[in-house]
This record gives sequence, structure tokens and C-alpha cells, in this order.
Amino acid sequence: MYGAKTKVVIVDDHKMVLDSLSLLLSTHSDFEVVAAFTDAKKVLPYIKSFDADLLITDSRMPVMSGFELSREVLAYDGDFKIVMISMIEDPAEIRRAMDLGISAYLPKFLSSDELVTAIRDVVRGKKYLSNESILTLNTPAADGSKQLNGLTVREIEIIRLIAQELSTSEIAEKLFISVTTVETHRKNLFQKTGVKNAIGLVLFAIKNGLLD
Repeated sequence: MYGAKTKVVIVDDHKMVLDSLSLLLSTHSDFEVVAAFTDAKKVLPYIKSFDADLLITDSRMPVMSGFELSREVLAYDGDFKIVMISMIEDPAEIRRAMDLGISAYLPKFLSSDELVTAIRDVVRGKKYLSNESILTLNTPAADGSKQLNGLTVREIEIIRLIAQELSTSEIAEKLFISVTTVETHRKNLFQKTGVKNAIGLVLFAIKNGLLD
């Protein structure tokens, strides 16, 4: 449907994110993840040496940020396609990404379907902003960090167990509560944090220091 596969390079300082994105893209025949790095400094040398079409990068990483990396990549190849993902919905950061020439700025808690749609749009030469990012640009005072105050001790406990890859039934057994109760907690967590899946919950927890 899309012709030759799009060769994708991914960089994020959290291996869980790398693995999740790689797994997601591998389920689609039009993508091929050719490299995944936790160290952003390794990306440009790879791009210079090997064939690649698109970069997915975290916005904030130690040593080198996604913005610094994107600037280097675009200085090397101004047509290189870059998708930036972030846990921070900051209007200044979104504008910075767009001004830099990044093709898409996406929140990490975006649904899998929309993420793939966004990447395909970028491959076609389009720009992409999620509805969440557009809303953030129109609401400069928005501050996702305050969402943390609404979580209960039990909800934080469940997020930590989800991060350990426990299933709903395993969490219920460990906490001596019913599966229905766990599912209710999950639903409340999605509503309070604004994420759409378990990966989003884990990323939220990492960003807010909820994991040991």
C-alpha cells in the first residue's frame, strides 16, 4: 500500500518506550525499525553511515535533548523527517519544535492508531499536531503536572504494579481486591492522567517520579 518500507530510527532514554514503539511499528508492513538508541549522541553517526528515512525522538533526554539532536540531523539533511514525542505538553516547546522544522510533535500518551497515522502523514510530507498539542497551544496556562495531586495512594500503587507488567488479575490477587475493582481503578487513572493505555500510565509515572 505504501511501497517501500520507511526505515525508522528511534531514540529515547527509556528502554520501555523504545521496545514499545519498535513493537508497535513492527506490526505494520510499511515500517522497518532499523535502529533504536537510548543515547542520542549515537543517532547522527548512524544516519550518516546507514540508510534511514525518519527519526522518532524524545524531546527531553540527558546529555543531548531531542531538540539538539534534531538540529544536528536537519543541519546534515534538511529534508530528513523527524517526529518528536514528549510527556510535556508545553506550548513553548511545541512552537520550538515546529520552528525547528520537526514534522510532528506528539504526546507520548497518544493512542497507537493516531501515532501510526501521524507517522504516515509525515512520511507523505505532511506536518502533524495531535489534538492535545493544538489544545495546549490554545491554552498556554495548561499544566499537566497538577494532575498528580488527584491520584490516591491505591492508584499510585496500581500504576507501579502495571509498570511491573502485572495483568489485571495478577494485580487483583496481589492487592486482595476484585478484578472489577482493579478495572475501575484503571479507568479512573486514565481519566485523571489523560493517557489512553498502560504504556501511557507508565510514562506518566516515570515523568512524575512515581516509580522506585
